[in-house]
Amino acid sequence: MPNATLIRPTHHKASVAYNSAHLQTLILESLVAYWRMEEVSWDGTANELIDISGSGNHGAMQGVGSVNSSTGKLGQGFNANGVNYFHCPVGVVSQTAMTIAMWIKSNSSLAANKGRFFATEDSGGSLKEMRTGNDGVDTPLSLFVINEDNTDNVAVVLPAT
Repeated sequence: MPNATLIRPTHHKASVAYNSAHLQTLILESLVAYWRMEEVSWDGTANELIDISGSGNHGAMQGVGSVNSSTGKLGQGFNANGVNYFHCPVGVVSQTAMTIAMWIKSNSSLAANKGRFFATEDSGGSLKEMRTGNDGVDTPLSLFVINEDNTDNVAVVLPAT
């Protein structure tokens, strides 16, 4: 692991000191995948969603028909309609601890329809997903509400299994 400067509080005020080159190296070496979602459109073709982390974990959009891009806060995104979804390549979610994070924006409240915006199975068949409601069958780790027309950063930390 590359060296990283420890971030410590000084007296009663917090100060942050870090070596940005080492921190950037640490982040890049730790990435399993990074999908920018900058493609103009998707049709489910294998490896159409490019992983720019260098790990080669390209994905594909799945669902009925093609998936349209949508203007995001920075660049593009995809417009999920409740049928289409991003298919995470096998092996990306592993036995090691990891964080999955993304920016999402809803055009309606997702609390009522239990919106799922990421799901994948590991090799043991264990489903890991991020969604905003409880279907009464699965036990969610936590629930939250995504309010209409807000852009929210959401993340889940998965422990090692």
